[in-house]
Amino acid sequence: MSKRIREGYEPVRAEDYPEFQAPTVENGIHAGVIGVGGLILAKVPLETVAERSAYFNEQSRTQMEGVDHNFMRESDPKMPLKGGDIDRSSKVEFGSRINSDDD
Repeated sequence: MSKRIREGYEPVRAEDYPEFQAPTVENGIHAGVIGVGGLILAKVPLETVAERSAYFNEQSRTQMEGVDHNFMRESDPKMPLKGGDIDRSSKVEFGSRINSDDD
């Protein structure tokens, strides 16, 4: 819980949404917060979500650049690649062509 609060989440109090009928925590430091079974509802500002998404998108992009760089470094220089573009598509087939009835 404390980790999520440090990340910008804040517990949702039932009195903030009177039109929403939900179970609430009855006692303790989270009394009045919407929650059930040891779980509580929390919200986070949209700005924080956008910042977090941008951060993880950048992390993914740099990891893919590293994979691409490693692939290009280890690939055979005689193999032509279309302008350095790497095709990341794959194809999955089920069954065997040997046993196919299409002959």
